[in-house]
Amino acid sequence: MCKRKLTIEQEIQLKEKYESGYQVKELMNIYGFKTKKSIYDIVTRRGGKMRTFQEALEVKNPHRKVSFKIIDEPFKAYFIGLMLTDGWVHKNQICLSMTDKDVIEFVCNYFGKEPTIINKSGNRKQQYRFTINSERIVNELKRFGVVERKSLTLQPPKLKKSEVQYINYLLRGIIDGDGWVRNDAGEFFICSMSKDFLEWCKRVFENHYNFVPLNLIQGENGIWNLRSSDERNMMLLYVHVYYSSFGMQRKYNKFVKRFREHNGRD
Repeated sequence: MCKRKLTIEQEIQLKEKYESGYQVKELMNIYGFKTKKSIYDIVTRRGGKMRTFQEALEVKNPHRKVSFKIIDEPFKAYFIGLMLTDGWVHKNQICLSMTDKDVIEFVCNYFGKEPTIINKSGNRKQQYRFTINSERIVNELKRFGVVERKSLTLQPPKLKKSEVQYINYLLRGIIDGDGWVRNDAGEFFICSMSKDFLEWCKRVFENHYNFVPLNLIQGENGIWNLRSSDERNMMLLYVHVYYSSFGMQRKYNKFVKRFREHNGRD
C-alpha cells in the first residue's frame, strides 16, 4: 500500500466521508495511506474538525448515544416490552433473540448494529439475535424490571408520569415478545412465570383502555396466562395497540386482516 497524493476534489471527498461517519482506518484503506496522521492532516486542511474521543466511540458504537433514563419515544417503550419478555441481561450484556427477523432488524437498526443469525438445529427454527454491551444501559433498564434472572421474579415496570403516554407501545412489545394472537385476531394471551407482572398488565388493559375483565389463570406447568377472546377487547387492542405498522409485522397483519379489511378500509 503506497502513499499517494490526492487531488483537491479527493481531499474534500475524504473529509466529507470522515464527517459522515467513516472511521480513520477505513479511509486509510480507501485512499492508500499508511498512517492516521495523513488522514488527520487532510481533514483539518480542508476545514474539518477531528472527532473527540467520545465522538469516536459513538461513531464506532452508535448505541452509546441511546439512553433509557426516560422513555421519551415509542421505540424505547417497545424495546423495554420486548426485553421484559424475550430479552435478557447478563453482567453488561443485553440480548434479544427471536425467530421473527423483522423485529430483530428493527431493533438493530435503531442501535446501529447488525443482527446475528443463529442457525437452526433439530426442530428449532432459525433465530436472530441482537446483542450490545453497555453497563450504563443495563443499569438504566433496571427501573423497568429488566434485570438478570428475571423469569420467576419479574416485576412491573416503574413508569414516570410522562412515560405513561407510551404505554401502548410497551404493551405491544410485551405481546410481540411473549404473547400470542390467534390467526383471525379473535383471541390473544400473554404468558409469564410472574403473576405480579401479568396482574399489572391486566390493570393497564382494564383501567387504562377499558377492557372487559381479562382472564388470569395458572396452567399445570406453573405458567400464568392472561387472555381474552372478547370481541370488544380485540377491537380495543387493535385501536390502541396494533393500529399502525411498527415492529413485528406478523401479529400486526392479523389485526389488519380482521378489522381493516372487514371494514373495507385501506
